[in-house]
Formats: sequence, C-alpha cells, structure tokens
Amino acid sequence: MTIEEKMEHFRAISLESATTQSEKSLENYKQSLDADLETYKESALILAKESKSSKLNQIKNEYQKKLAASQISLKKDLTSTQSSIKSDIFEKVRSMIMAYRKTNDYYDLIMSQIKNIEDNYSEFDPVIYLDQDDKDLYEKVKSNTSLSVELSDKSFLGGTQTIVHKKNILIDHSFRTKLAECQNSFTVSM
Repeated sequence: MTIEEKMEHFRAISLESATTQSEKSLENYKQSLDADLETYKESALILAKESKSSKLNQIKNEYQKKLAASQISLKKDLTSTQSSIKSDIFEKVRSMIMAYRKTNDYYDLIMSQIKNIEDNYSEFDPVIYLDQDDKDLYEKVKSNTSLSVELSDKSFLGGTQTIVHKKNILIDHSFRTKLAECQNSFTVSM
C-alpha cells in the first residue's frame, strides 16, 4: 500500500470513526434531551395540578367567605324583620289592652283579682293598688271591697298590684308585667 492509499484508508477509518462517535454523541444527547423533556413534562403536569388545586381552593375560600357574609346579612335582616313584627304585634296588643280597659269585663277582672286577694290574704291587711289611669274605677272598686284600695302613682297598663306587708309579698297582676313576660317568651318563626 502506498502512502496515499494508507492516508486514504486512514482518512476513511477516521471519518467513519468520527461519524460513528458523532452519531453516538448525538444519540446520547438526543436521549438526554428526551429524558429532560419527560422530566419537564412531568414536573409541568405536577405544577399545573398544584396550581389548579391552589386556584380551586382559593375560589372555594372566596365562595365560603361570600356565603358566610350573605348568611350573616340574611340573619341580620331576618332578626330585624322578626323584631319589627314582634314590635308591631305588641303595639297592637297594647292598643287592645287600652280598649279592653274601657269595658265592663275589665272591671270584672279587677274585682276577681281583688276577690282572690280577699280570699287568701285578708287577715294580713293587704293594700291593693290600681293603675293611676283607673281613676274612674277607683270609687266603684273601693266601695265594693273591704280591703284597702289605693291609686298607684305609676302606670302599669292596668290590672292590680297588691302588697302584703305582714308577709313581705308583692302580688303583681299588672298588665305591664304580664305583657313583658309574654314579650320575653314570644318568638316569631318563619
């Protein structure tokens, strides 16, 4: 073999070797890029899922806050409406009481309360108080009982209040007290 043939042979082998090595390097680089791409895809999917989950949680939290605020507002409105209804009802009851106090039935009620006191406490000298607005009934009531009857210096919406000093007892049959008891236990349901 001549030098030129040897050189040609060496060059062919060198080119073949360089091509093979270049192809191997290129294949290795391609495999490395493919592996990096798969890793990137997996981490991108994980990040996307986490981001989606985070955004969903954020949306849920905002929704919960808005829902809670709406519920508070509705409860406030409901309470206000119930309070208004309750107030209206008891204003009507007060008006009805005022109308009732002008009837003969009211006088009969006063007399039955006094009769009850007379039957149970007459030996203890009770003092029966009429509402200050019952001046027109005072003389009639006083003349129909043997017990001490006084006009109160306060208004208690009608009825009677009795003090039994010897027993330290207050017997409160006033409409104001009864109305307050009803108002405290009254609820408006919707």
